[in-house]
Amino acid sequence: MAIKVLKEDKMRFEEFKLGYLYQDLNDTVIKNMEKDFYKLKGKMFNKVKHLGGTKYRINNEVVEYTPGDLKELTTKTIKEYFNGSVEWKEHIWKE
Repeated sequence: MAIKVLKEDKMRFEEFKLGYLYQDLNDTVIKNMEKDFYKLKGKMFNKVKHLGGTKYRINNEVVEYTPGDLKELTTKTIKEYFNGSVEWKEHIWKE
């Protein structure tokens, strides 16, 4: 969910004059999140199953998250990743 949010933000940053600064940050975070996601996905494949809506089966226990819970978890995850280093790229100034 956090990766999806950041990809949507990336499109919005294209409209800003200095949006490239945010895009570099976003690109770095998305890349790191995707790398970690695929590592974790293999380990969690048999332990977590999305049941639809906001319900998940985690270690054979059904857990339901409210939309507020999911928003809070997404925000927390994004904040953790934004504390890392950024791969800055060279950009041409937009007039």
